[in-house]
Formats: sequence, structure tokens, C-alpha cells
Amino acid sequence: MQWFLTIKNTISEFTFSSDRTINSIKTAIACFIALCLVNIPGSPLNQWTIISVVVVMSAQVSIGSILKKSYDRIIGTLLGAAIAGISVWIFKSHVLILDTILILSCLIFAYVASGPGDRAQVASLGSAAAIMILLARPPSLKIVFLRPTDIIIGILIALLVTTFVFPIRATVRLKMSLGEGLEQLIDLFSLEDSVNNAETAEQIKKIEEGLLGVFVKQRKLMKDSEQEHHNKIKKSTLYELIKHERQLHRAILLSTYALQKDVYVATLIHDLPIYQKLKQDIIHFLGTLAQILKDQQLKTIPAIPSINFEALLTTLRGLSTAEQSFENRLYIDAFIVSMQFFIDELVILSQKIQGMYV
Repeated sequence: MQWFLTIKNTISEFTFSSDRTINSIKTAIACFIALCLVNIPGSPLNQWTIISVVVVMSAQVSIGSILKKSYDRIIGTLLGAAIAGISVWIFKSHVLILDTILILSCLIFAYVASGPGDRAQVASLGSAAAIMILLARPPSLKIVFLRPTDIIIGILIALLVTTFVFPIRATVRLKMSLGEGLEQLIDLFSLEDSVNNAETAEQIKKIEEGLLGVFVKQRKLMKDSEQEHHNKIKKSTLYELIKHERQLHRAILLSTYALQKDVYVATLIHDLPIYQKLKQDIIHFLGTLAQILKDQQLKTIPAIPSINFEALLTTLRGLSTAEQSFENRLYIDAFIVSMQFFIDELVILSQKIQGMYV
């Protein structure tokens, strides 16, 4: 029954992804190309070409990620082949010595793979190349050239198919992810002045978990986009968009904390018509920015409504001055600071986004 429950849970957790579907089709196309090359009469290629295609394309989707991983894998393959080739050339058919070198190579590559940085791909392919060459019986210099060739041709096939067949660009996906993040911020901002109860806390927790997933994805996409040299948008601009989106998140958390820690202040601010009007304008503003980022076919920038914060600011300062309780004044002032910070970041973010399409 345990295996049945495992299969059931796996199926229930499956979510459809258009990118993954496209990548699966591209992987099948690349495997077909590799299979044709392997089956050409007299071809020196073998199954390792197809295996390389699958290994390269199964874990990466975007062009940027494929470029980085392909470069690392080629370097690792050549490094492993060089170590194995030198060993075969010096020790020829001394199997015991070659096996000892193989174990030592795996030890070193495993140590490198577990270290910091992006060295895992280099080390894993280095050890794979060394194993394929040193375990050949009898080991020969011919194998030293054939096995790396199998792997590198497989990598190149994967790279070409990824780049020219239904290309998925990390830069485009990063902008769309920024839009997803803004949509999550809308949900969080909508709960800003909600009653502090178990249901609200659970809703905020789910939104925070979703935002965490978006932020983690953005970090990976940012690294992948650095490899896509076709990109006309400056990398610094994308970095700044991510930074300002994080700042919006911090500002919302601060204002939410200020309102939910003091029910009296939360009710006082919530009942202000000018605040509710501003809140709706901000939600509409964020929604417009999110749409700009997610709609990759955008030809013109939609009009963004102006946000009048000064009137609310004057009202809030008046409330703070009139309050007798120091604690109430503290939370009102904290809300003022967070809202001012939020509006400033929102204006900067909108300018950056509009600048990408001008």
C-alpha cells in the first residue's frame, strides 16, 4: 500500500507547466537528432551522446541555464579526459594503477562538487569522463578521444535545440516572475489592515510562502539571464527591479505590523475614506505594473494613475498629533514612515519598468 500512496501523492502534487512541456518536446527532438547521428553507418558515436542530451536538458529550461551548464560540462569533460588520457598514456595497461587513479579522481571531483560555487557540473562530468575512459578494457588512447567526443556532441545538440527551437529566455521569465511577485504583493497589501486573527495570519503565511518561492526563482533566473548576451536590457536594470520589489515587500510588512499590533490605530486608519481610496489606487497601480511585466507582447505602456499620498499624509499627521497615547502615536507614525517608503519605492519601480519599454 505504501507504494500506491507514494504514486497517488506524486500525481496529486503534479502541476502543469508550459515551460516544462516545451522543454520536454525539445528534449525529445534533441534525442531524435542524436539518435540519427548515432545510427549513421560507421558513426563513432554511441549511447553516451543521447545520455548527454538528456542529462543537459532534463534539469535546465532556459537558454541562460543551458549555456552556463553546457560550458561547465564541457570543461569538466575535457578535464576528466585529460586526467584519464595522461594516465593511460603513461601507465598503458597497468589496470591496478589506472583503477587507483580512477578512485583518487572520483575522490577529488566529489570534494570539488560539494564545495561552494558552481563547480558541481564541472566535477560531475569530470568524474564521468574519467570513469568511462579508465574503466574501458583494455584502456586505449582511442577511447580517450571518442568518449569526450560523445559527451560534447550531445551537449552541443542540446545547446543548439534549446537556443533555436521554441527558445525560452531567462530574461523574459525573470520579467514575468517580477510580475508574479507584484501580484503576490497585491494580495499581501490587501490584508494590511485586516483584523489580526488566525484566519488572517494563515492567509499572510501562505502569501509569504508564495513570495519566498518567487524570490528564490528570481535569484536563479537572474544568474541565468547573465549568460544571455542577446539581452538588450541592462543587467543592472533587472537587478534594480528585483531590489525595489523586495523593498515594497519590506514596506508592506512594516505597515501591516503597525496596524495589526494596535487594533485601535488599525480601526482609525481603516475608517478613513481617503485611505481606502489610496489603497484601491495602489492596488490598481501594482496590477498595472504586474501586467506590463507579464505581458511580453506589450506594444504601448498603459496609463498609470497618479497616487495622491500628500492628502493622506496630512490627515495621518493630524491624527498622530491629536492622540494622547504615546503607543498609539508610535504606531501611527510607524505606519506613516512605512507608507512613505512604500510610495517612494513604487514610484521608482514604475519609472524603471516604463524605462524598459521606451
